[in-house]
Amino acid sequence: MTQEDSFDCFSAYTREKAEKVLKYISFVISHPHTTLTEHDRHRALELIRYLYPEEEIVEYLYSQMNEEDYKAVKAIRNHARQSFDSYFASTKP
Repeated sequence: MTQEDSFDCFSAYTREKAEKVLKYISFVISHPHTTLTEHDRHRALELIRYLYPEEEIVEYLYSQMNEEDYKAVKAIRNHARQSFDSYFASTKP
């Protein structure tokens, strides 16, 4: 299945909602800067996946990623998980 084929699997509403959520979270991450970087976008994708794991927007956004995007987002996810686990392991009484 190509990206174009996967694009057709999603409604216009899902595509529009996904793009709006991605842009909004990317701008929040990039604040105070007005230019979005690929790293901002990758961090936003991971946050969206974490916040909306069961929603179709995640499936749509991931269908639009290339292999490099996926690897970058996976690295961010692994870093977040390790940091999260370390933080809570160090705060246990």
